[in-house]
Amino acid sequence: MYKDEETLLTELYKYNLEQTALKFGLIDAVTLTLDDAKATKLLNIAEYHSVQPADDAKIKSLLICALLWENKIAEWVGLKAFISRILIRIGLSTSAKMVNWDLETSSFNSFGSYIEELYATLKIVSHEVSCGKGKIILSSFQKRMWDAMDTYSRLGISAPTSAGKSFILINKAIDILTKTSGTIIFIVPTISLINQVSNDLRKKMKELNIYDVSVYQTVNNISLFKGDKIIYVLTQERALNALNNQETGFENIKLLVVDEIQNVEKVSNEDEERAKTLFDTIQEFKNDKKVDKIVISGPRLKNINQVVKKWFGEEGESVSEEIPSVLNISFSFKKIKYNRQGQLLMTQHLPLNITTEITIIDNFLLRDKILGKKEYGDEVHDFLFQLISRDKASGNIIFTGRTKQANETALALAAKFTGNSTNGQLISMKDFIADTVHPDYSLIPAIDKEIAFHHSKVPQHLRNLVEKSFSRHIINTVVSTTTLMQGVNLPAKNIFIRNPAVGQGQNLTGYEFTNLKGRAGRLMKDLVGRAIIIDEQECSDADITITVPEEKNLKLGYSERFIADQENIQNCLLASVPISDDDVLSADIIVYVRNMALKYDKEGINRIREVGINISQGIFDQILASVQKLTVPKIICFGNFYWDPIILNNIYVSIQKETWPDLPRTIFGCANPMHEILKKLQTIAPYYVDKYLNINPNDEFGSRKVQSLCIFAENWGAGVSLKDVINPTTWPITNSQDIDDRINDLHTKVIYGIPKLLRPVFQMYDFINDTKVSALLGFIESGSYDTKVRALIELGVPRETAIAIMNLPLTMDFLDNEGRVNETKLREFILSVQNNLQLNEWHRFLIDDL
Repeated sequence: MYKDEETLLTELYKYNLEQTALKFGLIDAVTLTLDDAKATKLLNIAEYHSVQPADDAKIKSLLICALLWENKIAEWVGLKAFISRILIRIGLSTSAKMVNWDLETSSFNSFGSYIEELYATLKIVSHEVSCGKGKIILSSFQKRMWDAMDTYSRLGISAPTSAGKSFILINKAIDILTKTSGTIIFIVPTISLINQVSNDLRKKMKELNIYDVSVYQTVNNISLFKGDKIIYVLTQERALNALNNQETGFENIKLLVVDEIQNVEKVSNEDEERAKTLFDTIQEFKNDKKVDKIVISGPRLKNINQVVKKWFGEEGESVSEEIPSVLNISFSFKKIKYNRQGQLLMTQHLPLNITTEITIIDNFLLRDKILGKKEYGDEVHDFLFQLISRDKASGNIIFTGRTKQANETALALAAKFTGNSTNGQLISMKDFIADTVHPDYSLIPAIDKEIAFHHSKVPQHLRNLVEKSFSRHIINTVVSTTTLMQGVNLPAKNIFIRNPAVGQGQNLTGYEFTNLKGRAGRLMKDLVGRAIIIDEQECSDADITITVPEEKNLKLGYSERFIADQENIQNCLLASVPISDDDVLSADIIVYVRNMALKYDKEGINRIREVGINISQGIFDQILASVQKLTVPKIICFGNFYWDPIILNNIYVSIQKETWPDLPRTIFGCANPMHEILKKLQTIAPYYVDKYLNINPNDEFGSRKVQSLCIFAENWGAGVSLKDVINPTTWPITNSQDIDDRINDLHTKVIYGIPKLLRPVFQMYDFINDTKVSALLGFIESGSYDTKVRALIELGVPRETAIAIMNLPLTMDFLDNEGRVNETKLREFILSVQNNLQLNEWHRFLIDDL
C-alpha cells in the first residue's frame, strides 16, 4: 500500500462529495482542497493499483482516475496523458478515449514519453480489431467478447450497464455480413431500443461505406423487402409471430442476438406474456432453426455461465466483466436523528462499498415535506428544479414510477423556468407536436423549457423525437418511467430518483434499481455518471442497498410455478376443458402444454420437460390424445400460440355451424363488422376478450367503448393521421387527459388487443374460404394499408412521418413491377426526401440517420 493512501483517498472521496454538493447548491463552500501535490500522490496510487491482478485494485485505479478527471483544474496539463495510460493499462482503452482522443486525427494524443507511448501503443494494438475495412479499439472486456463471438457458437454475456456490450454486438454483426451473405437477428424488448439499434447499425455501415446490407424492423408474409444480407431488429413478439407463421421463415441465420435477456425470468414466477414470448422465441430458434451463433446478453447476471450451459448444453460459453468502463456514483439524502439545526445527511456511494457523508442545510424542506412521503408534492419539484437548473448542459433523466407522474413532474419543472422560449428550434418543435398530435398536448409547454416526458402513452414518433432531441442536446431533461430502463442509451450524466416505487405498493427490485442507476454516465460520453437518490430510507425499506450493485441469478423455465400448482394444472389438462379465469395463475402453462403436444406430437413431452414441466408419460399421452381430436387446423393454432387450442376449436366449430357476422373485406368500413365479431367472441372466448381488451363488448358501456375502438382501428389502418384518429369530429378531445387516454387505448387495445382477438377468426375464414382477409389486421398493426407507407414503416420510418412523406407531390418510385422494394431506388428516394424542404423539418430530423 502507498504511504498515506487511506488518508489521501478519504480526502479525495470527500472532496468530490463536497464539490458535487456545491455544484447543486446544497452547501455554500467546501472545506477541502485538492492541490498539485495531493493529485500527484493520488495518481501514483492509481498507477500502483493498475498493475495489481485483482479486479478490486483495477476498480480502485479507475475510481481515482475518474474522480481526478471530474475535479481537474486547468493547470494540471499532464493529467490527460497520465490518466489515459493508466486506463489503458487496466484494459479500459475505450474509457481512455474519452480523456485523450484527437477527433481530427482519430488517434490518441501524446502519452508523455517515448516509453509510455510504446507501452500504450502495444496495449492498444493488442485490443484492436478489424471491422469491414475499418479498425476499432476495444477495452479488454470488449476484446474478450469479440474473440468469444468468433470462437463459440452459443455465448452468454454479462457486464455492467456501461461496459460497451451493444457496441460489440453491432460491430460484430456488420463484420459477419461483410464476409458472407445471410441473416442476422437482434431481439430487443422495446420499440425505442429497436430504433436505437437500427440507427446504430446504419450509422456504422455509413461510416464503413457498406451499402449491401439491409436493416429492417418487421418481418411478415407481406414483407416488401428481399435481399441476401439482412439484419432484422425485432421485438420478441414480431420474431415469434414470424416463427409461427408457416409462410415465413428465417433462413441462413448467421447470428441471433438476444439483448436484455434478464427479462425472460418472469416466466418462472408469473404469467407475463412478454417474458413468455421472449422465452418461447429463444426456444423456437434453438430447437427448430439452424442458427450459426446465438448470443444472449444482459447486465450483471451472476450465473450467466450456468444459464448458457443449461440452455444450450456443453457448447454454451460465457464472458463476464466486473470492472465498469464508466464510474457510476450515487448520492442520497436521509434524516439525522434528533437533529434540531435543520440539517440532513448527504451520502456518496462509490464502488467497493465505499461511502462518504457530509451534513447539508435542509433549505428545501426535505425532512418535513419529502423524505418518507408516499406522494409527490411541489416541494419535490422545487428541489429537482434546483438540481437540474444547475447542470442543464450535462443531460438529466428524472425517474418516476407512473406515466401520470411523469407528465406532472415535467410540467411542474417547466413552469418554474420563467418566460417563454425564443429558441426557434423549440418553437418549431412545439408547432410540430401540435400539428401531429393536438395543440393541447401537455408535452408542448414542457418542450418550451427544454424538458420532455417519455413513457408508453407518448406517440411513437414523439418518443423518437424526444430520444434524438435529448441525444443532440436540443432538450436537456427527460422525465421517464421504466421505458428508458431497457437498454436505451441516452447521454445523461445525471439521473434523479425520488424512490424505487413503480406503482401502488410496488417497487423496483434491487437489481432493477442498479440497472436504472447505470443509465447515468454512458461510455464514450461521460467518464463519471451521477445517480441522485432523494429518499435513501425508501430504498432501505424496499431492501435495496444503494452502495453495492446488485446482481441477478437468472432462473429459466416454468418449474417453480408448475410445482406450486401441479395438481390443478394436471386436472385441467386431463379434463380437456378450456381455460377460464379460475385458472388464471396457471393458464399460460396449460396452454403451453397443449400447444407443445399439438405442434410436436410425441416429441412434445421432451419439449415441456426441458422447460421444467415434469408431466408423466401417461398424463401426456392423454393430453396428446385429446388435442389430436380437435378439428381446428393446426396452422391456426401455431399462428396464435398463446390461445388455448380448445377455445380455438370451439370458435372454429362455431364458424362452421353457426351464423357469424360477415367479415370485412377491406379496411374501409371495417369498424362495424369488427365490433359485431368481438361481441360474438365474448360469448365463446370471454377469457381472451378480457385479457386483451378488458372490456365486455356486450354490456351497454362496453359496447360503446368497443365501437369507438373499432372506429379508431379502421382509421388507423386506413392511414388516417394520428391527430385525426384520436380526435374525430364526432368525439372531440376536451382536455389533455383525453389525449393520453386515447393514445394509450390506441397502443394497447387498437394496435395490439383487437388484432390479437380477431386474428384466429380471420385466419379461420381465410382457411375455409381460400381468401386473404386477415391481411387487414396487418394494416391495423402497422398503421396503413398503403404499400409504400408500410414499406417505409418496415424500414423504421415513424408512421406519422411515413404518411407525411407519401403526401408530398413526389414523382420518384421505389417499388418494382411485383410491388417489392428496389433497394437502390429506395436509397435514392430517402435521400431526396431528406433534402425535400416541403417536408416538415422535424419529419426530416426523424429520418436523417436512415
